[in-house]
Amino acid sequence: VISYGATISACEKGAQPGKALQLLTKMVQGKVESSAVCFNAAITACAKAGEWENALQIFTVMEADKVRADAISFNAMTSACEKSRVWERALELISGMADWKVEFDTMTFNAAISACEKGGRWDKAFQLFTAMGQSEVELDTISFSAVISACERGLQWEKALQLLSEMERRTVECSTISFNSAISGCEKALAWEKALQLFSLTMRSEVQLHTITFNA
Repeated sequence: VISYGATISACEKGAQPGKALQLLTKMVQGKVESSAVCFNAAITACAKAGEWENALQIFTVMEADKVRADAISFNAMTSACEKSRVWERALELISGMADWKVEFDTMTFNAAISACEKGGRWDKAFQLFTAMGQSEVELDTISFSAVISACERGLQWEKALQLLSEMERRTVECSTISFNSAISGCEKALAWEKALQLFSLTMRSEVQLHTITFNA
């Protein structure tokens, strides 16, 4: 297992998802005792390449092989769905974590929120963010930036502003992405006064401004 695990991990780090999948298949067919480490490395390799279908195939084999999925497994799978904009699968994985009694973490939620944002589903992104806030999972800059970006794309500028205020209230570090998304949301809604207020706030803060901020 150590030889297979180390080699699959090397393929993952070398961005070779196809070879990682071949090695894993050989390991399973040879009835070599497998571990979550081997499966996780192969899933991560596929996730980095945006090959969510291959990642899901590995995840399914993992379950059939009676290898217990852990937080790393789910995080890698959710990340694969996020990169491929498959938000429905990301939500299914969040539900699956509860069934498998695997603890949620910030990375899992962030990837799922980002998947919903990229899929144009601000409502689902906001639902996940709300559930995240009601749990013991820590909200970070990425969490806020992803959901604010989702609201901006969904023309929900008021929610974007509320989230920005919540970000400050929780003393979560604001990012350029957060401000740009909120300002862009105001711009799309023709709320130019709010956009100017936000721009003034960025000028007073330590957030780095760039061309997108000025253009928005």
